[in-house]
This record gives sequence, C-alpha cells and structure tokens, in this order.
Amino acid sequence: MTDTATVSSTPRIGARVLLLDPRDRVLLIHARDPEAPDHQWWETPGGGVDPGESLVETPVREVSEETGLLITSEDVGPCLWVRETRFVYRGQRHHRREHVYLARVRDTMTDRKSVV
Repeated sequence: MTDTATVSSTPRIGARVLLLDPRDRVLLIHARDPEAPDHQWWETPGGGVDPGESLVETPVREVSEETGLLITSEDVGPCLWVRETRFVYRGQRHHRREHVYLARVRDTMTDRKSVV
C-alpha cells in the first residue's frame, strides 16, 4: 500500500462507546480496510465529532448509524479513557483523539432503517 498523504499534527476529535447489553456483553465491530482487505481489526462503535455535535452526542449517532441500536445521551455514562491514534485507512493517514464512553443498551433489537 502506498500512502503519500501526510498526517495532520492536529488530531480530529472523536468519540467511541464501550457498549454493554443487559447481560454485560460488549459490542465490537469487525472492520476492514476496503483497499487492503487483509487489514482487519475489531473496534467499538464510534467516529469523528460532526460540527455542532457534543462528545456525548457523537456515540449516540454513531451507534445508530453503525449498528441500528438506539441509545440516548442519558444512556451514555462517564468517559472511561482518552486515546490518541494514528492509522492508515484507504491509503490516507489519520490522526485522531478519541474519548471512550461507557453505555448500556436496554434492548438489543435494532432499528434497521438507521443502519448505513
């Protein structure tokens, strides 16, 4: 893989959620880079903060988009940790500072209309 882009010294701010179901099982997403199919990993739901969005609103939106599960800002608990990452995805370098929150779902039924 050739990546000629340079990574920004200013990280994009993001939020993820350690999402537990009623039986304390953790939801992980199996992800892969479409341009490097052998590059696969497991991650928690989350992503970059959109303009005008709070750090707590980001995982609410991302959980809905990525899984179809519905949570509210009230379901999002404390920030457990903050991490800074640098990675290559689709041939581009990325730099992100992610806040990881704890949240619980009451129901594991999805709203399939919201899954992207």
